[in-house]
This record gives sequence, structure tokens and C-alpha cells, in this order.
Amino acid sequence: MKRTMKWTLDGDTLVAKHLDTPLDKLSLFVITDIFPNFTEMTEVQQNLIAYGIKQKLADSCARSKEVSLNADERHTQMMEVWNTLLDGKWKEEGKGKESLQKKIDKKAAEDPEVAKAQAILRKAGLLK
Repeated sequence: MKRTMKWTLDGDTLVAKHLDTPLDKLSLFVITDIFPNFTEMTEVQQNLIAYGIKQKLADSCARSKEVSLNADERHTQMMEVWNTLLDGKWKEEGKGKESLQKKIDKKAAEDPEVAKAQAILRKAGLLK
């Protein structure tokens, strides 16, 4: 898989350089907007925080092998996640994957055969 971004920490700013654009588009995330005392922390503390933020932002851009985001789409996606973090939330309301349990519950409500299978799995202790 081709690397599409290079991350660096420049003072209190996490920089994502998009390598698949002619001008190497940049996405900037000012960490002191979330951690006001970031610049007073030790190097280890700063790097741990930067790594966690980078991972959260990069993970939000992950797609299947057949689908990938271009630089503009990645920038937009990461900014949406960053703004959610700035709002003090780990993830946007209503976003995220539906659990397998919820999917089974929905199907069981619609289909008596699935409801029977669900009851068997519950009895066996394999479902809640």
C-alpha cells in the first residue's frame, strides 16, 4: 500500500503532509487547542499525545482496499474528526459501526426464523 501522508510535530502543531498531491497539501492540527499546556509537557508526553491524535485522525480515513480517499477528502475527513475532538467528543453522535448484537436484534424482530436462532444462541450462552 502506497504511503499517502507524512506526519510531523512542529512545536504545538501536528502536520499531515499529503504526498499524493502535486503541491503536497498540508493539514494542520494545533494541539494546544485541546491541551493548552502541551508545550510545557515533556517530550515523551508530547509525543504520546501527538501519536494518539495522529492515529485517531488517520484511522478516520481508513477504507477498504478497493476504496481510498484523495488528499482533499482525507483533509475534510480529518478536519471533521478534529472539530469533533475540539467539541470535547470522542466521536460524532450517531456515527460508528452498528454492533453485531444490534443487527441480530433487528433481524430477529423482523424474521421469526432469526428470532428462533437468536433464542438458541442465547440459551447456549453465545448471545446476550
